Amino acid sequence: MLKRFLICSFLSIIYFTAFSQLDTAWVKKNISSCVDSMTDAFKVRNWDKYTRYTNPSLIATMGGVDNFKNMVSSGFGAIPDNAWEKYEHGNILQIVKTPADIQTTIELNSILNIGSMLIKSTVCLVGQSWDGGQFWTFFSSDGDKAVALQIKPDLSDRLIIPGKVEIKEPINQIKN
Repeated sequence: MLKRFLICSFLSIIYFTAFSQLDTAWVKKNISSCVDSMTDAFKVRNWDKYTRYTNPSLIATMGGVDNFKNMVSSGFGAIPDNAWEKYEHGNILQIVKTPADIQTTIELNSILNIGSMLIKSTVCLVGQSWDGGQFWTFFSSDGDKAVALQIKPDLSDRLIIPGKVEIKEPINQIKN
């Protein structure tokens, strides 16, 4: 009888612990899906959709949705569509569950061909989900934790934000 009670107790603990764990495969799939939607929107200059996946605090610091869209549009509008050779996410570096949300860092890789210069960069996006990992918004602090904390004051101290890596190469040097 005692043996049966201990086995049932042990199995119950395992069962409830398994359901309380974060399903990282599901969360990673949703992070990738949301950041893909954001980068796709950026590539086709759909600023309404791009704004949907941008961290709301960042949008607020820029003066609201309309001001944010105007700033992004004017900042990137002068760059020809065909100048972006690559603009896509890389590896999901970290996922941290906090009491209030789930936070992540994910690479954003780009190659920009501007005239005689090729600019290759990797920047780390900070993402957050308030709904258990289904929907995500993102922002970049270019690896500066102080900037990230201004945008997201409750940023987990366990989240590591790598710095931006940028390489500028003259195109004629690449072709030789």
